[in-house]
Amino acid sequence: MPHNPNTWPDLLELLQSWWRGDTPLGAVIMSIVMAGLRIAYFGSGGGWKRKMLEILLCGALTLTFASALEYVGWMSRNEARAFEDMNPKDGLDEMLVSVNASRPAKTTI
Repeated sequence: MPHNPNTWPDLLELLQSWWRGDTPLGAVIMSIVMAGLRIAYFGSGGGWKRKMLEILLCGALTLTFASALEYVGWMSRNEARAFEDMNPKDGLDEMLVSVNASRPAKTTI
């Protein structure tokens, strides 16, 4: 990334979305801490690289799962924000619908 300045605005937008609370970081941070505590308590074989990989994978899985809950319609984005103790935002109560899962158009025969 340091050699390609074209990707820097994308990284800046990602960091700003985290700061605004568009991504549920509380759940990700909690899963990272829990993974670290689980490794410390049970002790896993391997070096520090393997432990860091497991911690990061737990955080990534939580982020993916939280995003998937919003995407498949199990909760709206404002409901996800409520889990993070954030105030609701206008326009986030509608469920996300993927293009290939949209309702078929009504046809008359």
